[in-house]
Amino acid sequence: MASEAEPLLHENTRFWLVKPQVSLSGVRGLETLLSGYYIGIQPGDGEDRREFVADSEPPPSSKDKPGLYLTLSSDSAASVYRGSKLFYRDIQVGEVIDVKLGKAKQQVLIDLYVESKYSELINGGTRFWNASGISIKADLPKLDIKFDSLASIVAGGISFYTPADGGELNPDTVLPLYSDYEAAEDGVAVTVKFPARTPLSEGTKVVSQEIVIGRIQKLEFNNDLTTQTAHLLIDPRAKPLLRAGSQFWLPKPDFDITQIGQLFDGNAIQLQPGPGIPCSASLP
Repeated sequence: MASEAEPLLHENTRFWLVKPQVSLSGVRGLETLLSGYYIGIQPGDGEDRREFVADSEPPPSSKDKPGLYLTLSSDSAASVYRGSKLFYRDIQVGEVIDVKLGKAKQQVLIDLYVESKYSELINGGTRFWNASGISIKADLPKLDIKFDSLASIVAGGISFYTPADGGELNPDTVLPLYSDYEAAEDGVAVTVKFPARTPLSEGTKVVSQEIVIGRIQKLEFNNDLTTQTAHLLIDPRAKPLLRAGSQFWLPKPDFDITQIGQLFDGNAIQLQPGPGIPCSASLP
């Protein structure tokens, strides 16, 4: 080591080999294709030391970049790991910098970094949810499989929403990571009226272009029992589909060997986006 680097050599200083690494979260160390492998160092504290054991991968971020640092807690890491992206309205605003078990080994703690220009998007009421990959909810005879964006399927990700009146954020507070947008109560509430004899039930999914974008949360019949109102919760990423002139309907069962899945998960409400202005409150 150069003599001027001696103050860096302490008990908690960490070394690791930097080389090309390909993972689900991306590609790291590409610069070594030109420069060759090299040893990285992260200064630490503690007593002076001259012998070290190298780490197998780079350590978590030292939190020295400008921005906001938060910690989430979850029962499971489920497709979230170091390098997973943090999204707001499908725009990347940060990333996961570390995933570890809590002190009691009962919870998973997820450290997030939010870029400084996006830190104002988060307040004390912000709710984070796991937007990674494929979510399967099975409650026979209902079966729902939800696919997120290709980027989330490949790399994993976390999304969030922030209410306007969420209050002040305490960065030291550990916030919950919800399993999906429904658990985080981030869905777009929509009411749609159907004829009373339409075979609907709570949990019936809503589909647009063969992609599941929501489900029925509650059904109510009107006083004369001629119509029923379906209260839908739509994935917030599908909000642009909700426009004046959008059409909802429940197709008549038409068994075909290619539609054998309907035997298990039932028919689904279809959504055809309309040509008009955005509209997300009540649709006939």
